[in-house]
Amino acid sequence: MRAWRWSVVQSCLLAAVLAGCSSNSGTSAPLADGSTARGDLGPGSDGAALVDASTAPSDGWTPPTFDVPSRDAPDAAGDAPADGADALTVTTLADGAMTACGPRERCGNGIDDDCNGMTDEECSCIPGTTQRCYPGDALRAGAGVCTWGTQRCGGREEFGTWEPCMGFGQPRAVDCRMPTVDNRCDGMAGVGCLCTLGASRSCYSGPMGTQGRGLCRAGAQTCVVTPTGSGWGPCAGEVLPVRDACDGRDSDCDGFPNTGCGCMRGATRTCYSGAAGTAGRGLCRNGTQTCVSTTSGGGTVWGPCAGEVVPAADVCNGVDRNCDGNPNTNCTCTLDAVEVCYTGPAGTANVGRCRPGSRRCNALVRPDGTLTSTWGTCLAQTLPGAAEICANMIDDNCNRMVDEACTPDCAVGTIRCAGRCIDVRSDPLNCGACGNVCPSGQACANGVCVGSGMLRITMVWSLAGDVDLHVVPPCGQEISFLATNRCGGQLDRDDTSGTGPENVFWAAAPMSGTYLVCAVPYRVSGATNVTVTVNQGARVLNTWMVPRAVSSGNAACTRESPHFVGAFNY
Repeated sequence: MRAWRWSVVQSCLLAAVLAGCSSNSGTSAPLADGSTARGDLGPGSDGAALVDASTAPSDGWTPPTFDVPSRDAPDAAGDAPADGADALTVTTLADGAMTACGPRERCGNGIDDDCNGMTDEECSCIPGTTQRCYPGDALRAGAGVCTWGTQRCGGREEFGTWEPCMGFGQPRAVDCRMPTVDNRCDGMAGVGCLCTLGASRSCYSGPMGTQGRGLCRAGAQTCVVTPTGSGWGPCAGEVLPVRDACDGRDSDCDGFPNTGCGCMRGATRTCYSGAAGTAGRGLCRNGTQTCVSTTSGGGTVWGPCAGEVVPAADVCNGVDRNCDGNPNTNCTCTLDAVEVCYTGPAGTANVGRCRPGSRRCNALVRPDGTLTSTWGTCLAQTLPGAAEICANMIDDNCNRMVDEACTPDCAVGTIRCAGRCIDVRSDPLNCGACGNVCPSGQACANGVCVGSGMLRITMVWSLAGDVDLHVVPPCGQEISFLATNRCGGQLDRDDTSGTGPENVFWAAAPMSGTYLVCAVPYRVSGATNVTVTVNQGARVLNTWMVPRAVSSGNAACTRESPHFVGAFNY
């Protein structure tokens, strides 16, 4: 209908120019397109608003007024074109708003009907006139901040065109500081303002009942600007339940500080897995356990007992390893201990020539494989002789008498045995006494039976004391009282208080090479003369006689040693 009215106006204006047509003629004239122009161009019967010229032409001609229906006014049913060409299409936009667009612009309504951003473009108008306009969404025009604008008809000719729409309002973001203003022009002021900007409130997103328990705490939310208005921001500072870290704090907020934990992580405690009553005795000591994470990481357990010392079998070394208060349980003696010994008749020790010896504690393995200890042979003791050695002025049989029952026909150092004068210092059949026969494979030295074998090195000295025999065989391993059995050689006699002998022998074939011999005065009270004899069976290979002046303690045997006696090749 509006398009038809505009055609009538155009036809009338053209007729007025050419034929002096009056705007209030009240008659209808046929137009070029065959339609009939309406003669009532005053206010329409449908209540349409009028658009007036701002000024009148100088020649007194009054331009006609055109009815521009209000955007709110309903069209008469008869105004719609029969073909529906001007029908509007209502479209819902992505934000939920609705807009109305038509296929073409409808002149004279100040609305962007075809939604191209311009109003009444290409529509003729009388220069100088104005009309209200809105180039945006027609459904928002005049609502809220989307106020109507004004557009002017420009041109210098009889007809002009509408200039751009000026001064209109457009939708804008919701400003929740002014909640009564319809910024979106949809008739719903304040929609999207969920809270007052800058306001804050307590918040908590954890399970019910956990807030305020253990480590769990509420946070705070602040009202902030959002794309649609305002809303509550993130819950800052809240502490939510997590798995307990076994650190003594209730992290899962269930009221128990170490849920699923065997202990507090990093804590320590003393521990001991030995028998009750043994900790702190002997070598046994407590250890320490540390609380550590389980392999799955889901809790804690006590770790191994580190540093503890639990009971073990004693090894006869004077240390209480089984922690029973006895350092040598099931042991006869302490390994390597040395004690004075004497196996002669009671009352004869330290009488006449009789002197105690010494014995060393040695390891012994039982049949079941366990270790014990036992005393070794009593070495270097001097026992009573069977009879006196005449003319030596010594109590040889340790009966507190000297040379009793001696006859003057035996030489010094010999005694009468079975009617013969015998040197009991070297006779293996009467060694140290008449009738004292040395076992097979032994020789008699200074009245004592000693090992002989295939090679024998024997030492005696003149003044009672402790002189030590040291022999270094070709293997380089020294044989002495410190190591009595090496490289096939054996020290079977160690005299610590008499005049010898000390004896090293090889029962089997000895090694070929050079042998070094030393005489070390370990503990003597004065100068003494030392005699060293090397025997191969009954044959004497070497004899050395050397003096020793003072005690020196122990010393290794080398050619450079002051105790070196000599060397021989075998």
